[in-house]
Amino acid sequence: MSLNSPDVQAFDIEANLHLLETTINYKFSDKTLFTEAMTHASASNEFPETYYENNQRLEFLGDAVVGLIVADALFHRFPENREGDLTKWRTGLVRGKTLAEIASGLDLGNFLILGAGEEKSDGRQKSSNLSDSLEALIGAIYVDGGHAAARQFIDLIFESYFGVLETSNPKGDLQELAATIKTRPRYLLVDESGPEHEVEYRVRVEIELRPGIARDPLIAEGVASSKRGAETAAAEDVLAQLKKILN
Repeated sequence: MSLNSPDVQAFDIEANLHLLETTINYKFSDKTLFTEAMTHASASNEFPETYYENNQRLEFLGDAVVGLIVADALFHRFPENREGDLTKWRTGLVRGKTLAEIASGLDLGNFLILGAGEEKSDGRQKSSNLSDSLEALIGAIYVDGGHAAARQFIDLIFESYFGVLETSNPKGDLQELAATIKTRPRYLLVDESGPEHEVEYRVRVEIELRPGIARDPLIAEGVASSKRGAETAAAEDVLAQLKKILN
């Protein structure tokens, strides 16, 4: 996208806005927010009279919005999982690598308004530019349409990632991997505490390994509001340990 002609650039922005709105199923009331969200700092530095706002402020806001909404989605989708699981999943979902992957899937790189130097250095493919532009877009949608619009968009772009978490089966995966080395996990309820309406279960899982694989057994504990959730948390921990040993 050339910045040599403001008129051509304005035409491209309008066309790109329409294309992106169709892709994300959201229509901006304030179209200048889209331009701001897609404007890299290099463009505002090189062409301050045309692009006097860049996406850094919207990126700041979008970072907070996506963190909150993803945390809320995980909290309600996984009522049996402990805080540690939710924190780990949120961190993985909102990290730059994941955001850049999503942005690439939306072709956000093609919508970016870049300075000449950034354009020449493959700025449209840079992970940092892609993740920043997605956060800025989320910020723009939040400003334009409020929390509900931002939540709808975030649910859309993260749905496949949430789906993977919902279909994960650490207990089954651990059972299968343990069987390949002729052993199996053993689960033990260690503790059950708290008031009746907020019972917390602590479960330990242990796997004995042959001397040729490891000298000591693998042990982990999981805590959750249900026995199943605690078993799942413990299994996930031991599964990671066993994979590390076998790899």
